[in-house]
Amino acid sequence: MGQDVPAGGLMPVFPACSFPSIDYLRSILRFRAVKIDVGEHYRKQTLRNRFELLGANGRLTISVHVEGRKGEHLPMREIRMVDDEWRRLAWKGISSCCGKSPFFMHYEDELKALIYGGHEYLAQFNLESTQWLLDHLGIETKIEVSDAYIESPEVDYRDQFKRGVHVQVPAYPQVFSDRFPFESNLSGLDLLFNCGPESYRVLESSPG
Repeated sequence: MGQDVPAGGLMPVFPACSFPSIDYLRSILRFRAVKIDVGEHYRKQTLRNRFELLGANGRLTISVHVEGRKGEHLPMREIRMVDDEWRRLAWKGISSCCGKSPFFMHYEDELKALIYGGHEYLAQFNLESTQWLLDHLGIETKIEVSDAYIESPEVDYRDQFKRGVHVQVPAYPQVFSDRFPFESNLSGLDLLFNCGPESYRVLESSPG
C-alpha cells in the first residue's frame, strides 16, 4: 500500500483514540505522517475513551473512565482519567477476550504496564496506546500532535471512526470464531494478538 501526502503537504487530522480500531489503523497506514488533534472538544460515548474486543458473549466495549464536568466542553488535552477500578476492569476484559489468542503472551507484560502506567490525562494515554500499536504492527507513519484545535483541515478523519461499525477487512482467525461470525473492526489489539507478525499484511490488504 502506497503512502500519500495530501496536496500542499497538509497532513490528515485524526482524533486521539484508546487502542484504535482496525479502520483507524489502516487509514493511518495510508500516510507518511498524520496529526492527532488533542485540542478538539472531548466527545462522550465515542472511541476516544472506548475500544472493542470480541469476548465469550460477543462484542465487548471496554471503557477508560474519565472525570465528568457537567455542561463543560473541554478539549481532549484537559480530560483527566479517573484513578478508579477501570484499569483492573480493562485488564480483566482484555485478558478474558484475548488471553487464549496465539500471540497474547508475547505482548502481555508490556500491555499490562501500559494499562497500569498511571497516566493522568486521557490524551496522554491515547497517544501512548496508539503509538504502542503502531510500533508492534510495523506501521511507520509519523505522528504529530496538535494541542490547538485544527480548523477545516483538508483531510479530516475526526468524525469517521464509530463504535460498532463493520468495515470490510480480510477475515483472520479470532478466539471465539466457533461461536460468532467474524467481527471486522475491533481494536487493533485483537488483530495483533491473533495474527502477530502477519497483522501488517491484513491491514495492507484491507480495502478503503
